[in-house]
Amino acid sequence: MCFAFLQAAILCTMMFRMVLGTAPGDETCLLQPHASDVDVLMDSFHYQSLLSTVWNALDVDGNGITWTSGAGSPCQQTCSSDASAANANDWLVTQLISKNVSSSVNTYPFNISLSVTVRTSSASCTSKLLSVYKYAVNTPSNALLYNDTSRYSIIGNITAASVGTVTSSLSFAVQPGEDYFYIALRSRPGSCLIVQHVVVFRSSVQPKKVGLLFYPEVPVPLSGSATVPGACSLFSTTLTGNAPMLVISSQGHMVKQ
Repeated sequence: MCFAFLQAAILCTMMFRMVLGTAPGDETCLLQPHASDVDVLMDSFHYQSLLSTVWNALDVDGNGITWTSGAGSPCQQTCSSDASAANANDWLVTQLISKNVSSSVNTYPFNISLSVTVRTSSASCTSKLLSVYKYAVNTPSNALLYNDTSRYSIIGNITAASVGTVTSSLSFAVQPGEDYFYIALRSRPGSCLIVQHVVVFRSSVQPKKVGLLFYPEVPVPLSGSATVPGACSLFSTTLTGNAPMLVISSQGHMVKQ
């Protein structure tokens, strides 16, 4: 707690922030609700159409078969893969996404939520594996090489179920200076899948100033907890002379230290 002229500043609860528009969609599709504890950077349901308009399909194996638009309705578009060929290597690449993070924040954790369904159970479709990649750049002008798959690094894998839709989440970090990134979905040989929904988001605590006490924007840790140093306003100090501290849990709960 910070004191100045014998007056105390009251520490209030810090809240999550909701940010929308770093990958803006069609105005008619922006009504999809999201929880208030996440910053949504990209939601595939924010577009009336995806392939060739917003996202790109890369036929890396050159066999003329790659990702196609699924049967979803406008504002709920799906994408379908047919990777039944033994050498199938097809990539589905999102638009360029801005990470929308203050320059004072270094490495920042991001999350991807994917809902995947098996498209067919034919004998040639023996795999349920979908690999997820990222390609991060410092400026949009350096993002023109999105079709060079050697520039991508893997985030992780998603495995679909034999029946029904599976929703899974993966986490990844973007380094300082990498202000933009692509997300790519790669269908593996034998995987015939439908991507139902993709959301890229981050959890953060907004900057907060209450009275004489200030805490900067900080990411919610992926696991465990993180300590956040605060600061007192000019001509004020804590009773001990040390900087005020908060501890943030991976659930976003805050405890005064």
